[in-house]
Amino acid sequence: MLASVKERPGSVGASRTVRVPAVLDARGGLEALRPKPCGGRKRENRTIAQEKALLARFAKAAGAGEMLNIHDLEQAYEQAIGHGTSTSTSTVYALLARHGWRKLMPRPFHPRQETWFRAARCRAFGYDPVR
Repeated sequence: MLASVKERPGSVGASRTVRVPAVLDARGGLEALRPKPCGGRKRENRTIAQEKALLARFAKAAGAGEMLNIHDLEQAYEQAIGHGTSTSTSTVYALLARHGWRKLMPRPFHPRQETWFRAARCRAFGYDPVR
């Protein structure tokens, strides 16, 4: 059995500095001395499931090949969270990144295309082959 907090410093012949670990030990043993896990989404406006539901409305249009307008998504997000103030655009981009959305753009040329072919085509059509 643990000795009380007042008895412990005297029983071991130590000074008063033993009191803090003794108090922690009396409140929870060694578990009280271990660091507590911290993290998580402490400042979230919506849960992950709610965010997926919001993006599902825009996923149909994006799947059909339409461009996603960030301002439309930003307005829908503001209405969903119920804030009257404007949301930062970086918040919307973080939302998209969190759910695996990314910017898709066509490549200007095929990566295995021969450089001589590209240079010949550029000379034929009259523009500079140097990028």
